[in-house]
Amino acid sequence: MLIWGWRTRTKTLSSGIFFSPRAGCDAPYELVEARKWFTFFFIPLIPLSVLGTYVRCGLTGAEYDAKILEAPTNADVLGQLVLGTREMVATAANAGGFVSDNTRRLAVDAVRDHVAEYDDAQLEQDLRTAGQAPLADRLRYLSGTISDTGKERLLLSAAALITADGIPNPATDQAVRWMGEQLLLSPAHVHGIIAQATSQLT
Repeated sequence: MLIWGWRTRTKTLSSGIFFSPRAGCDAPYELVEARKWFTFFFIPLIPLSVLGTYVRCGLTGAEYDAKILEAPTNADVLGQLVLGTREMVATAANAGGFVSDNTRRLAVDAVRDHVAEYDDAQLEQDLRTAGQAPLADRLRYLSGTISDTGKERLLLSAAALITADGIPNPATDQAVRWMGEQLLLSPAHVHGIIAQATSQLT
């Protein structure tokens, strides 16, 4: 008697790290392909159609549509946030043309609120490369991944430099308003953040 039929087999196509909604954190994953096979005497012999692919979480075992891999991981967002903060502060510091000692001190302090080990040497490097950094693209990325509270805190880091030398610097103010626009904050919202920052420093 001949025994034939079909069965589904899976194989791992790739693996990596993704943000797991069920775990609430970054976690390992496997991208799995399910395929139908023709079997003869229960032995898979001929691969047939692919039934689909899915992502399996290595922490919880939960399965997700493969499109979940398009979402950023926490590590991705944190990395962009750190670079965005450094570039925003350096751009604000450079906006007036001359970077005073007081502006440098406030710039380092502003970044240290986000990056504990930031120092004068790193600021000097950021000041040299501020105009070359893809700041607009980075801020647009962050505008879709962090909350309004996160955007406010980010913009406050740059707005703190507007009155670094005791009086408002129009060029720095303009640069900060541009950053707020890239973060998709309304002009009124940005104005309030600037007012908060300058009131703390005057």
